[in-house]
Amino acid sequence: MAAKKKGNEIAACVYQRTNLPDKDKKAFKLRLCGKTLVFAENPTGGSPILISAMRCGLRLCPSCSWIRTHRTFENVYSVITDRAFAGKQFIFLTLTVKNCRGELLEAEIKRLLAAWSKLTNVKKSSFRIAFLGTFRALEVTYNKFEKTYHPHLHAIAAVESGYFRKSNKNYISQPQLREKWRDACGLDYLPQCRIERVRNATGKQVAEVAKYTVKSADYLNSPAVLETLDVALHRKRLVAYGGLFREVRNKLVLPDEEQIEEFPRQTVEELIRNPYIRKIICEWQMGGYLVSLMRPSADPAEWLEPGRVIGEALRRTATGGGQGV
Repeated sequence: MAAKKKGNEIAACVYQRTNLPDKDKKAFKLRLCGKTLVFAENPTGGSPILISAMRCGLRLCPSCSWIRTHRTFENVYSVITDRAFAGKQFIFLTLTVKNCRGELLEAEIKRLLAAWSKLTNVKKSSFRIAFLGTFRALEVTYNKFEKTYHPHLHAIAAVESGYFRKSNKNYISQPQLREKWRDACGLDYLPQCRIERVRNATGKQVAEVAKYTVKSADYLNSPAVLETLDVALHRKRLVAYGGLFREVRNKLVLPDEEQIEEFPRQTVEELIRNPYIRKIICEWQMGGYLVSLMRPSADPAEWLEPGRVIGEALRRTATGGGQGV
């Protein structure tokens, strides 16, 4: 928790060294993100439950990126373990283009996303015929030695159990995949692509698809890299579900990966209303979290308003209450 918050503080300083017109606004949001955290004692005796936190939602926020990645992992794993996928098999895909300079990154990302849509949304495309459903995620890595960016897509596709039989006319080999991806992207070269059969989709393999869009280590020391990534990723859809993946996701009513709220609203309200559960407040000060305990109110009606929890946290912070950790 503290490590991610420290990353936010560094990112805020790096933002202020960029030439972005909204750099100060984003730096301010990063410093507020995760500044006040409120936990409730777990009624079952387990770890405290986070019930309130201020989040910025910025694409390049280390804390919010961590939350998105974990939510994406949980969502994808929930989808592929649903009974709708019983008897189905999975394929992992990696689709790339050549590394590019920073000024071309946004155009290359648009090319990737448009090519993916072309392959998966056209009804009679070979992808739609061969694959029952797909999930894809965008990743961008930075080569600090060559000062180039490598945008690419990771994807997982579901197929019928007989997909790998020699008699299957819809089977897509790796050479065929490279050609189809080249044509969809409109490239004048044969791009590097990987297609791999997965015999048992484990959590580790799903995590490979659902990993960070950008590793914070790539930009926390470079205003120029952060500025390039900020512009290139603006309003881009980082993940997408298609076919059976989308159907199951909608059926399960899974949370949106772009929403940073970390806790179920119903659970939060129940915990706040309960006058017998103590609240733990963590406030970021001087490179670490100060922790204080808010005892239950004598009047349960006072807990009906969630804003009171944050108000109490700010009041205690202003008066210097709390214990450092």
